[in-house]
Amino acid sequence: DIGYQSIEGGTGTRFNNAGMAEPPWEYSGVDQKESGRTEIEASEEYLVRERPQIIGQLKDTYILFQTRDALLMLDQHAAHERIVYETLKKSYQSSKIESQAFLIPHRLELSLKEGRVILQKLDQLSGLGFDFERFGGNTFLLRSVPSILVNVQWEEFLLDLIPIMEEESDLTNDKAMDRLLTIMSCHSAIRAGQRMSPGEMALLLEQLEEMDLPTNCPHGRPIFKRFTYNEIEKMFKRVV
Repeated sequence: DIGYQSIEGGTGTRFNNAGMAEPPWEYSGVDQKESGRTEIEASEEYLVRERPQIIGQLKDTYILFQTRDALLMLDQHAAHERIVYETLKKSYQSSKIESQAFLIPHRLELSLKEGRVILQKLDQLSGLGFDFERFGGNTFLLRSVPSILVNVQWEEFLLDLIPIMEEESDLTNDKAMDRLLTIMSCHSAIRAGQRMSPGEMALLLEQLEEMDLPTNCPHGRPIFKRFTYNEIEKMFKRVV
């Protein structure tokens, strides 16, 4: 269960009209609109400058954090997509993609067309950390994959991957590589609806802070939304 915690910024207690105790509310931050900075600039600064405090998960999809003067709502899937994408991209650019072999190779039954595409791209897929072996007919064994992609539904993954391999003759060009890495990161990222421990949530935020672009997933969707306490106070008519 998520415990209730008072917001930083004041001490002591006051009583509302119903006689219930509540901490005094003191807004100490600078409103984003008054600062002249864009929302993304402000958000990036808050992620790096201050270690947010974890509140918990909302619908096992969004992680809630509080800072000195704002509430952050983070999309866990989009955040992990960004982390996996940049990790894979840097590994590929440095030719240091780490592969992990399956103890039992994953068996894939493909169509004639899908099998032909895989055979045509075997060498290029090997450079990306995938080891496919033809087992007979249109049956293939997936023996190893990039270590960051181990927990993936491979049939679903290939349904998205094969059309890209059909359209792109050279998987190593920038456009094709970006498409491939985006698909790979999407399928391997933490899903919406997945329960996370406090340690996992903290690690996700820590890794996100190290990314070159921590504000958007590879598809362009925003990763988090920041609500200043001033905005929240206005929502509840505490201030005009």
